[in-house]
Amino acid sequence: MKIDPDFSALADLVDQMGAERVNFVMDHSDIFTESDFSVQLEEGIRDFDVNDIEIKEGILFIKNEQIVLYIYDCYKNVDEEEDLSRYHVSDCRTIHEMKDGGRYDRYIATSNKTGSFKISLWADEERSKKVEFKKDLNVCINCLKALNYNGAEEMTHRQRQELRDSFDIGDFFEEYSTYFKEKPKFTCENIKPNNYPDDWDIISKKKRESESWKCEICGVNLQIFKNLLQTHHKNEHRFDSSPNNLEALCLICHGDKHPHMHISNEAKGLIIKERERQGLA
Repeated sequence: MKIDPDFSALADLVDQMGAERVNFVMDHSDIFTESDFSVQLEEGIRDFDVNDIEIKEGILFIKNEQIVLYIYDCYKNVDEEEDLSRYHVSDCRTIHEMKDGGRYDRYIATSNKTGSFKISLWADEERSKKVEFKKDLNVCINCLKALNYNGAEEMTHRQRQELRDSFDIGDFFEEYSTYFKEKPKFTCENIKPNNYPDDWDIISKKKRESESWKCEICGVNLQIFKNLLQTHHKNEHRFDSSPNNLEALCLICHGDKHPHMHISNEAKGLIIKERERQGLA
């Protein structure tokens, strides 16, 4: 966006002071805006400062922009499709090994959400010339394990490969964007009335069943007192029933999240007794 400031009032003050006017021209060519950075980041930034990369909940980002890292310069020929670079979505074991080995500078940072990246490959078998291609790359399995993405940490190797093959980077960015306070999931355009969805009872029951009727904080099993286990919205938006926003909590732990919430002494007593009986007290 071009800015055309009006300095006429300043010029009048200069005249009133009896000072001499000095002509000057504002040069906008060196102004680097956040939008410029976003565009460059989507294309891929090679000369980024490692210190600019921040890590939140294992996710990588630069200047509030969620990013992935990948190696641009590949030691492969054009006709080789196997074992191309992987792209990284988290601060995984491979990233640490590259840092420790002094090879971190090989990475490019990008906010590209397509899964298709520009890479450099050898043009012939003699490896005399490099050419640039756009190739679909796979996500790093170590990244999925580091984040325990869809339960990857407990999967077999084959299951992780299947998860890698079905991985959608766009969906991943959308899901994990809620970690960044600077880029809220909801805006004045898409916010909704803070009401429970019509099928909330079904959603809540499925969530509690998926946790085997255990509180995700204290671990108490309330299988025999199901009404003492509730489903909590982490971001406090009742209409947002996305899986990563829900948490099964006993009434006591749920009350800790909402200090205004009333819990009867009878309910507290039952939960405390169950904790003691299960060796959790």
